[in-house]
Amino acid sequence: MKTLMKLLIIIAVFGSASGSLAEAGEGAEKGLDMANARHPMENLITGGQPSEEDLRGFAERGYELVINLRLVGEFSDFNEAGVVESLGMRYLNIPVAGMGDLTPENARLLHDALEAAGGAVVLHCASGRRAGALLGVEGFLFHDLSGQQAIELGVRANLDHVAGAIEDSIEKLPRE
Repeated sequence: MKTLMKLLIIIAVFGSASGSLAEAGEGAEKGLDMANARHPMENLITGGQPSEEDLRGFAERGYELVINLRLVGEFSDFNEAGVVESLGMRYLNIPVAGMGDLTPENARLLHDALEAAGGAVVLHCASGRRAGALLGVEGFLFHDLSGQQAIELGVRANLDHVAGAIEDSIEKLPRE
């Protein structure tokens, strides 16, 4: 568990990303403006807090599940769960306040949700960093990714500038 904490500290210190969905690079959803959006893998978009308009756009494009890593009460501009469900998508909240919540248990919740999704998924927090961090941990613990591969997945999902800095730490995490 200490190794996981070291990994998460490095992610929190060095992780950064910027841009909007329109600038996110290859595979970005055109016409939407979700902050720091990335397509780290097929049928998954990660990033910062989507707007109501973004959520409508995701629903129109066939996304089926929105996973919010923000704490209850961290965002109050609109009722995200209500908007998501009114648009016919499913909503899941896995509260991740910071590195202390990037646990194997939360990685398992994410893993199970992604496996059961049945379609495209939006995974977000406020900026996208927690989304990238938890996705990297999930990939390492449940998809037999090497430390380097997990780091690369995290970078694709919003962990710019951390490649190599945490590979040794992530490879020491306990796998199931």
